[in-house]
Amino acid sequence: MQPDYISYHASCMERKMRMWGEVAELMNDLATAQCHCEYIELEQAGAFSDAVRESAAAGCARRGSRDKKEAFIEWALPRHQQRMNAD
Repeated sequence: MQPDYISYHASCMERKMRMWGEVAELMNDLATAQCHCEYIELEQAGAFSDAVRESAAAGCARRGSRDKKEAFIEWALPRHQQRMNAD
């Protein structure tokens, strides 16, 4: 018997979310690190213009490149949490 779409989708999503959960968590950590890095760069530049933002984004993307992802996350997450708790 063929399951209805809603039931199948719910079951499929549950399996996929378990499978992709670690990836999603890593991407969340990486995105947090990227945003923290960009803000620090903008803050140090003393400007939040589009040109400076683009430059900061490119620099932070290089810092978080594939071979440096773990160290980048370890650097940013504690500092991000400090800022979140301070504001």
